[in-house]
Amino acid sequence: MDSSPSSPRVAWSTSPRPRARARALGLPAVAPYVALVVRAAPRAGGTSTDPVAAHRGARRLVERVAQAGRDARLPLILGSLGPVEVAVLLATGERGGDAAVAQLAETLHAQRVRQPDLDPVSVGVGVPAETVLTAGAGLRHAQHVAEVAHALPPARRRPFFRASDVRLHGLVALLQDDPRVQAFAEAELDRLLVHEATHEDGMLQLLRQYLAVGGNKTELARVSHRSRPALYKKLAHLERILGVRLDDADSRLALGVALLVHDQPR
Repeated sequence: MDSSPSSPRVAWSTSPRPRARARALGLPAVAPYVALVVRAAPRAGGTSTDPVAAHRGARRLVERVAQAGRDARLPLILGSLGPVEVAVLLATGERGGDAAVAQLAETLHAQRVRQPDLDPVSVGVGVPAETVLTAGAGLRHAQHVAEVAHALPPARRRPFFRASDVRLHGLVALLQDDPRVQAFAEAELDRLLVHEATHEDGMLQLLRQYLAVGGNKTELARVSHRSRPALYKKLAHLERILGVRLDDADSRLALGVALLVHDQPR
């Protein structure tokens, strides 16, 4: 693969003979393979609009990932996807997908321990596959996961991410600054938040508990330490505040997403 920072595409995903091409580039014919994307997350003031500086930054990131591969003794080929992303195809072999990916990710993060001036990175991982071509087809998926992982709050960070790790929390984190998403959350929760600010009677917490148990009122009575009659009275009051029926699946889904948006750090 061309490892130049200006390379816009990944060779293994388009080559008519991907296995032979991978061997020519030094990747052993040892399945399974996995595609992943390393995304740099520049700190405040760390971005640049200078194309020359961006090019140099992209090259440094490629070299950084290559060095991590050498340090971890992992067979891989890589190439730049732009100023802040590097695509990697990894032959996991006997180590297995998770072990090999974890070793590469931990080596990347260890670089920052030794060199604190390095930008933090997020690692998005595709699905392991038995062929180079199939693994390479998951590159776009890994790129999306890496982007979403970068947007997650620090408390949810981990060495690497698969789609199952980011899910709805990741999507909401990625879109939280979209004014349409904010408008949706406000429309769903505004009446309850105003009520909570003026009454402080635990209705917001009750909604969280109700959604956490999937609308199961018996379980809600247990976790909230309320009798069934008292709970039903509270839920009826919550419905009046929100202006929706809580036993409606669409209402629970919408309110759950709105709470995720509301809880995102600003």
